[in-house]
Amino acid sequence: MRHLALLTLLPFSAHAFTPESGFWWTPTEPGSGIAIEIQDNYLFMAAYSYRPNGTATFYTAQGTLSGNARFVGELASFQGGTCIGCPFTSPTPAPGAGPVEILFDTERTGRLRWGGRELRIERFGFYLKRASDPAGASPEIAKMLGEWSLVLDFERNPEPGLSGFQADVLVFDRLLFDNQLNAWIFDGCRAEDSEVGACLPNSLEAAGTYDPRIRRHVIVVYDGLDSLNRDVCLYYEVDAGTNHLRTLPLDGIGGVAVYLCDREDPLNRRFHPVRGFRTASRTFVQGGIGPSEAKRGELLPRPARFSPSEAAAEAAIASPERLRLVRALEARLERPWRHNR
Repeated sequence: MRHLALLTLLPFSAHAFTPESGFWWTPTEPGSGIAIEIQDNYLFMAAYSYRPNGTATFYTAQGTLSGNARFVGELASFQGGTCIGCPFTSPTPAPGAGPVEILFDTERTGRLRWGGRELRIERFGFYLKRASDPAGASPEIAKMLGEWSLVLDFERNPEPGLSGFQADVLVFDRLLFDNQLNAWIFDGCRAEDSEVGACLPNSLEAAGTYDPRIRRHVIVVYDGLDSLNRDVCLYYEVDAGTNHLRTLPLDGIGGVAVYLCDREDPLNRRFHPVRGFRTASRTFVQGGIGPSEAKRGELLPRPARFSPSEAAAEAAIASPERLRLVRALEARLERPWRHNR
C-alpha cells in the first residue's frame, strides 16, 4: 500500500526536471548574469550586476524551489568584505535589491523577474564549441560530442517486444560535413559497454544532426538484426542541453521510435519518452579509439528549410521531409551483416 499511497500524491500532469546548475544570462543583454547552484530542491544564486551609477556589484538569494520549477526570494547585498590578497574582513549587509523570481521552463531556459522587468534567461555555454572546430559547425552540433546515457521508457505504452525501461549509451566523437546532406553531423556509435566510452571496430553505429526546423536533435542508431534477419534502427528526436536531453513532443512526435531501417517511416511508428544525461566529456571520448573512417551508402539531399512555426503548422508536409533526413542518416550506418546476405 505504500506505493499506492505515494502515487496519489504525485502530480502526473507535471514533467519532472531539474534546471541545470551553472551560469545563466540574457543573450540580448550581455555584460551581466547569474550563477545558479541547485542541490535537490534548494537554489542559491549570485547575480553579477551594476548599480545605477554604473559600478559593479553582486546580489545573492537562496531558498527552496516551489511548484515544478519556480524560485522566489529576496536579493541580498553586502559591503566591506575582503579584497583579493587582503587580510580577511567580515562583510556586512547592505541594502538589497528587492524580490526576485525565476520560472524555469526547461532544464536550460527560463524567465527572470526582478526590478519590475521580466527577462528571458538561458544557460550560458562557455565551451560547447572550440576554436579548433570548423566555423560552420554550430554549437548545437558540437555540444553533442561525448558520451550520453539514455533511459527509454516503454513502460507506459508498450508494444510487441518492447516493455519496461530500457537503456542506451551513445558515443559521438567526430564532426563531419556531408555535401549531399548539406549539413554538419555528429558521428559515432553505440558504446560497447557503459564503461568504455569509445567506439570500437565492431560497435553499432550512430549519427545525428540538429534540425532547426523543429529545433530538436535527430539521431539514428543501428540496432542490429531482428528474428527475420531485417535491419532494425532507433530514431531519436530529443531536446538536448549542455548535460541533459529529453523528449520534447511536437504534434505527438518526440522521443524514440523503433523501426525497420530503409523500410519504414519512423514518424509513423509509436514514440516513447526518453531522458538522458552526459556521462563522459568530449575530451575523454576523443582521446580514445574513434570509429572507422570508412562509411558506406549514398546520402540524400537535405530537405529545404522552413521556420519552426511552419513545421508545427504543416506536420503532414514536414513528415516526408524528416523521413528523407532519417534515410540520409541511416546511410551513414555501416552494418556488418549486410555483406553476408
